Amino acid sequence: MKNYLLILMSLILSSCLSTNNYTVVPDKDIPKYMYEIGVLANGIYTPHWIQPTNKAEKCEMLYEGFTLGELNFEITWNGECLDGKANGIGEILENHGSLDVSEILYIDKGKGNQYFYKTVVGSNEIEYGQYIRENDKLIRMLINYATIDSNQRIRAHASVDLNLKTEEQKGSFIEQYSDGIVKYTGIIGSKLFYGMRETFNDQEDKIYT
Repeated sequence: MKNYLLILMSLILSSCLSTNNYTVVPDKDIPKYMYEIGVLANGIYTPHWIQPTNKAEKCEMLYEGFTLGELNFEITWNGECLDGKANGIGEILENHGSLDVSEILYIDKGKGNQYFYKTVVGSNEIEYGQYIRENDKLIRMLINYATIDSNQRIRAHASVDLNLKTEEQKGSFIEQYSDGIVKYTGIIGSKLFYGMRETFNDQEDKIYT
């Protein structure tokens, strides 16, 4: 799901950059646009308990969300097990065939809780942040999308509060160019971006908003 969101976010931001035809939205229409931002995504909470393939004992962990389909991958877990559930700090390795996804996190009785660090093995793209649970369900994630450069410095290009039910992301998004950056601050959903765009030159001087 998150890979889909990254692609969607990139397409929407790219389309914003590719045109100079701006539309002025009257105040009376703002509620309609705010509704349409995430109107396509309102799934039903779906839990899946998965057994790591490297554990002989029962050691299940919960994969959960609002748009989950069939889970077509295997996982391993290098942490501890407690009462039939994965427990404590460890690493999940998801095998998706052509790629592996590594996630280091804390699991409480089979459920991801608090902080995480995730990457596609062999890439310089990372995600790190925090799981937010309400009524024992994972409903939000605070996520930083970033890359690690050749000097091992982390460069965040998006910091968002992701609502897993509506797939709306609230926060800031940065597009990097050779002569500067474009920063978006607002809400991005399954259909629209709603917020402010700022352009800076390579000296970090604001050109326009």
